[in-house]
Amino acid sequence: EIFPCLSLFSSLLAISEVGGCVFNGPQRVPVGGLLCGVKRGMPARGRSIMPAALAVLLLLVFMVHRGLLASREPVLAPLPHGLPVGEFPGIATGNAAELGQATGGWFIGHFIPGETVRKSGDVEVKWGVHRKGETNRGFATNTHARTMSVLISGSFRLSFAPRSPQEEPRTLLLQRPGDFAAWDFGVPHNWIAEEDTVVLTVRWPSLAKDQKVAVAG
Repeated sequence: EIFPCLSLFSSLLAISEVGGCVFNGPQRVPVGGLLCGVKRGMPARGRSIMPAALAVLLLLVFMVHRGLLASREPVLAPLPHGLPVGEFPGIATGNAAELGQATGGWFIGHFIPGETVRKSGDVEVKWGVHRKGETNRGFATNTHARTMSVLISGSFRLSFAPRSPQEEPRTLLLQRPGDFAAWDFGVPHNWIAEEDTVVLTVRWPSLAKDQKVAVAG
């Protein structure tokens, strides 16, 4: 778009200069001179900047009309291959599987060190990667926190022990991506990966020492 603008500017300037070539005398004033406001007998010093000024003005009008001076959305650079781990004001990035290696898959919660968006007492999040046959220690229960597990891939079996003799044990099999189960605090639960499985688990709030083993597995 810049080259047509430069060409137009040169043409406008040339036309305007033609209009500015009239000195004191009876000569006719060309069209460019009329556009520049040049009149017969006008002193040269009184019109010395008119041609260039008019050319600039007409160029600006042309650019506005073409949208060249309109505000544009910023161009976002493409993300590099492999999202880097980083901390920015109000933003945290990284890979959930890598960040949760030292904390059993949990990568958001009260246990995250330092000042970061990932540190929260309201919620904790786990990216669980489990081999076929992997299970937890046994039935466990949370005193105050509720939990939800969402299947990403594989097959994941959840078992819930009865909280009283009047209740029946329940078993749920998550086998389609997006299948989930959510349970209240105080509900004993156990799990086993029926296949190589990835599960996203969310627990709220995030509290220290809120879970205990209810029944040995």
